[in-house]
Amino acid sequence: MTDRLAAALLAEALGLPRQPPPQPPLNQQLSPAERAEVADRELRLRAELARQAEAAEEQRAEHARGMGELQREVSKLGKQADEYEVRRANLEMAAEQLTLSLSLSLSLSLSLSLGLSLSLSLGLSLSLSLSR
Repeated sequence: MTDRLAAALLAEALGLPRQPPPQPPLNQQLSPAERAEVADRELRLRAELARQAEAAEEQRAEHARGMGELQREVSKLGKQADEYEVRRANLEMAAEQLTLSLSLSLSLSLSLSLGLSLSLSLGLSLSLSLSR
């Protein structure tokens, strides 16, 4: 009988539909000591259920705080990844521009060298022609 009462109290604490506590058959009336024991057990069970409900609420609140922190951290990491990607793209463009500048500089340098060589060759040829 007391197990059924405990089950009914547990169901009530869990929010299940309440069923009336079972009534003992008339031939099994409880003595005053048994009633006091049942009442004491009921109080202890209610206190334990209240403690468990409070602990569960604290766990839910802690979980919610943890999830909030994780979401902020994920957002922060996402922003860092975006910033990294922008810096990488900027470096790639700068490297391409530098390569292009170096290539152009080398081309101009070769053109000037070739022009100077042609000028020297023409000057030597002219000098040789005049000296004959």
